[in-house]
Amino acid sequence: MAAVFGLAAAWLAAPLPAAAKGNDDEVFQQEAVRQINGFRASEKRGPVTLDPALNALASEWAAKLAHEGEMEHRSMGNMRTLLSSHGWSALNENLFMSSAPSASPSEVIAAWKESTGHRRNLLQGNITRIGIGTAAGKAGFFVVFNGAGG
Repeated sequence: MAAVFGLAAAWLAAPLPAAAKGNDDEVFQQEAVRQINGFRASEKRGPVTLDPALNALASEWAAKLAHEGEMEHRSMGNMRTLLSSHGWSALNENLFMSSAPSASPSEVIAAWKESTGHRRNLLQGNITRIGIGTAAGKAGFFVVFNGAGG
């Protein structure tokens, strides 16, 4: 079985305007998937759905990043383990960090769309399920996107 990995990271150093903040994880996830699906449709890609297992993985990793205060992708070994243990044929990951205490889904998705690697992960054709996790820590606000297919 061929496995596809994709990793990308984005970081915003400037604080974000207070009016554009979003904190509630479920609301953030729903709005993010709505925007991702709009972007995918504009690029002639099929929709993705939120997956509870991927939400849990993304949330767990976001909490780790917030606790440690730095951006770091999962290792390739960890990604391979996740692929085989869940039966996925594809898995990718985008990271986002802002020095502000939170960010809106619009800000996060816009940053990812402007980066070649993030954009590729959002549009990957064999990704059908996604998970979004958010966490705040002393270093700022972290968002993790995991997409899977197969």
